[in-house]
Amino acid sequence: MPGHPTISRVAAALVAAAIAASAAAAPQAAKPGEGSFWDKSSEGYWWYAKEPVRKKPEQKKPEEAKPPVVAQAKPEKKQEEPAAKKAPPVGSTAWIQKNLDSYMQLALDNPTVANVRAYLYVQRLALDRSEQFANSGRLAVEGDPFLDEAARGPIAGGANIRNRAYRVAENERLLSRLYSKVGVFYVFKNACELCDEQAGVLKQMESIYGLTVKAVSLDEPEQGSKSAELFPDYTVDPKAQSYFKILALPATMLYDSGTNTVKPLLQGMVSMSDFNSRAIRAAHKYGWLPDSEFYYAKAYEDATSLSGVLSPSSELSGRLGELGGRDPYGNNTNFIEPQKLVEMIRDAKYKEIPAGFVPRGY
Repeated sequence: MPGHPTISRVAAALVAAAIAASAAAAPQAAKPGEGSFWDKSSEGYWWYAKEPVRKKPEQKKPEEAKPPVVAQAKPEKKQEEPAAKKAPPVGSTAWIQKNLDSYMQLALDNPTVANVRAYLYVQRLALDRSEQFANSGRLAVEGDPFLDEAARGPIAGGANIRNRAYRVAENERLLSRLYSKVGVFYVFKNACELCDEQAGVLKQMESIYGLTVKAVSLDEPEQGSKSAELFPDYTVDPKAQSYFKILALPATMLYDSGTNTVKPLLQGMVSMSDFNSRAIRAAHKYGWLPDSEFYYAKAYEDATSLSGVLSPSSELSGRLGELGGRDPYGNNTNFIEPQKLVEMIRDAKYKEIPAGFVPRGY
């Protein structure tokens, strides 16, 4: 009956039991945030709603194993064979040089008349070419003062003797002038045979040229020292060895009284002619003998020498370098056309010779 307490209690108990049974049979509540309808009791219709179908997480298909990448070897480049050198033109000097031995070897290995004759023909070609070169060489040299040895000095036997006599006379004249203002420091020591020999040479020069000799001994000379006897006014000075940096005896220095300077000449013993030649060259080097005087003592003519005008650093070499190129055989050699080369060298050399130049004639 409605409102009966007993019935009400039974109904309430039945409802509670039904709720408990439903709760036990229901799945576990999902964690917050997973969207399960069990967490949506506030919607009021949970007992009517169906649980949404939950999709199973897609399982990723296992990636198929890719075959390992094998590095492909680069195809080897074929080494290009060097291009064969072009054979020299038949009849050229290069052709003769390369084939003369071949023809000779063929003639020796198989000495038929044809093989031997071919070799002899090539040999004759080489000989004729050489003779033509020699004839042209004589024509090129004769009359050209820059090439003819006769312009540099006499080539006849008798003339050579006279030329030498001229130069000796000029040297004697220069030496007399040189030794009148330049003296000699002569350094020796006791028991020095070469020193004594050099002392004898200097004593002769003293009487011939009026050479002034000042002797210096590194130690006290003993009885019988020829150097001390020939130059009794010697001075003993052991420090002269280090002062003049002497490594060999006898030692000779030139002394210019005008400038009060001492210059090295030689260390060791030499003959009178060698001593004089060295003295003249040294005097020119030290500025005691001007070019105008030294010119007459030299064995060659500067006017015919091409050394200076065509040095690598000369102005002429620079101008010729601007014209240089490949030679007739294709090689890059800074080649200058022959006629142009000769003309430019001659022009530069003639411009180099001073005005009023007079050849010495020997």
